[in-house]
Amino acid sequence: MSWIKRFVMFSVAALFIVIGLSPKVLAVTYKDIGQKLGQETNKVWNIKFNNEVDPSSINTTNIVVLDDKNVEVKIKVECKDSKTVSVSPIYSYQPGKTYTLIVKEGVKSKLGGKINLPTRMVFTTKALEGRVVALDAGRAGNDIGYEVGPTGVKGKDINLYVALRAGEILKANGVQVIYTRTTDNVSWSPEESIAARSKIVNDAKANVLVSIHCNSASTTATGSETYYLQGNDNSKNLASYVQEELYNRTKLPNRGIKESTLKTLSGVSATGVYVDLGFITNPTEEKILNSEVFKNNSAEAIASAVLKYLNIKEQAYIKSIPDKTVLLYKNEKYTLPTTVDALMSDNITSKVAVNWDKSYVDTSTEGTYYYKGTVTGYSGAASLKVVVSSQTEPGTSTDTIKSINNITVNLTEGDTYSLPTKVDAINTLGAKVQVNVIWDKSSVDTSKVGTVTLVGRVENYSNPVVLTIVISPKPTIKYKVALDAGHGGTDPGAIGPNGIKEKDITLAVTLKLGAILEKQGIEVVYTRTNDTAAWLNSSETRLKTRVDIANNANVDYFVSIHANSVDGSPTTSGIETYYYRETTSGIPLATNIQSELISKLGAKDRGIKSSGLYVVKYTNAPAVLVELEFISNPQKEAMLNDPVYQQKYAEAIASGIIKTIGK
Repeated sequence: MSWIKRFVMFSVAALFIVIGLSPKVLAVTYKDIGQKLGQETNKVWNIKFNNEVDPSSINTTNIVVLDDKNVEVKIKVECKDSKTVSVSPIYSYQPGKTYTLIVKEGVKSKLGGKINLPTRMVFTTKALEGRVVALDAGRAGNDIGYEVGPTGVKGKDINLYVALRAGEILKANGVQVIYTRTTDNVSWSPEESIAARSKIVNDAKANVLVSIHCNSASTTATGSETYYLQGNDNSKNLASYVQEELYNRTKLPNRGIKESTLKTLSGVSATGVYVDLGFITNPTEEKILNSEVFKNNSAEAIASAVLKYLNIKEQAYIKSIPDKTVLLYKNEKYTLPTTVDALMSDNITSKVAVNWDKSYVDTSTEGTYYYKGTVTGYSGAASLKVVVSSQTEPGTSTDTIKSINNITVNLTEGDTYSLPTKVDAINTLGAKVQVNVIWDKSSVDTSKVGTVTLVGRVENYSNPVVLTIVISPKPTIKYKVALDAGHGGTDPGAIGPNGIKEKDITLAVTLKLGAILEKQGIEVVYTRTNDTAAWLNSSETRLKTRVDIANNANVDYFVSIHANSVDGSPTTSGIETYYYRETTSGIPLATNIQSELISKLGAKDRGIKSSGLYVVKYTNAPAVLVELEFISNPQKEAMLNDPVYQQKYAEAIASGIIKTIGK
């Protein structure tokens, strides 16, 4: 007997099967040692060899386990001793499934010999017994009940999504799932609904029932809650699991579990719970309930709780499959992939088998082509975008590319931009070269502000090239406003009955007003920001200086702030705004400021008035002078001196200015 035949304990007949999912499919001869049926889901296989094995050849490349879709299962392979290798699943095998253990010819002995034929063994896992779960998506058809949100979102649609998704997860864990409905069309009337659903559950001899609903009450009610059948400890335990998982995964307020005599629960032999996911009548919660994230999290919570109740260790399932884009040259040969990357529930990426809705890619015509793929155990679709460039394959290049830096381009809204046909690269010799590139888009729309990301392909370079285009808004016209705090220095302005000076009021309001305008992106020019400027003490030039400051700064608008006063009439009150009588340019500004002041302060409206006041007459820009209130009125004097009211005056004037500008 040859050494090779003594090397492996397997002694079996040869057969031919097709394995592998690459475009080049080959027939491989295997030694088949038959089937091992009804194994535990955590089964550890011990493979014994007649000779000592080379530990370096014992790995997950040479020893693999395939599922019934020919997709590799994550396993742990290790040498137990010099002649024994153990193979165990990292995650338990799924119940009731068929698997194939393969030992490839890469396994070697310490003497360097290889097995002459790869060897395989088919095994099945035990099916779960007595594990039938009924998922009941509440409402259907015209029966919407009160499960309708303020914007028209219907609870029946949320309920169905969550039920179907939870069912997929349970099925992936070997649980038999039945649904009371899988579409919005049902054969029963609203009056027959509970009885019809109960019959489906009872006829299936379901062990567990989860009835899924959205709650309704006031527009402020919030949170999830789960009902259990009165006097039923099993139902109470299941409700506790469901409610705990819902809170942990959705973070909606936890309203707890509640005892109930609902017919939905009392009319079935299964251990049942009635779940209210959240309040669809709450506008904020309606939006949350209808989000993909919430619906998926709710489904995962329900499935996890049911598995916990059934004492089943949860297996990893497909959480999402990222969209894939492929860039091709015109007439380039391409075969659709037979697997795609899937993000599993444990956040590990695994390859899963996929079936596409088309069998080939025609690269003879430039364009973008879309393919949808189905994956077992996943309700969504795998998406493949194939972009066929107008460029033909450039042929074999002498440059092997070592690196290409990603590219960022900054544009302004509305700019014209053409995608580059070449990019800078570093070859393996360290030289900088220009290489052809094709992109997943043929053009870029710069009419919208934002960030656009393109992916490019370069021959002889395995990584994608990323082009990020940042589109900034067009520069906005910046407005400049002069703010003039009336009086100052040796000129106190009017003085109230309690000694409050007008100059102090006007400066306080002006500074608050300026801060508001600056936050709105408006440039502010102050005629004064203090009470100590030398020009304030010159009665001959101080008015001219105010006008000169504004005119020299070429401002767009001028606003002078004052407080009114009248002798001998301490009850006079009200607000008024002046503009220059010889022009209409100041009228819109005066009107808007006056309107905002009256609206926000509730003061007496003394209207807008024309005048020949120096500062509104000689300022080049549209100019107004605002008389906030009568400081001669003791009550209004106190208001003018109150920082809270000063802020209100400032906000009102700012609103009037901004309304005039049209920001």
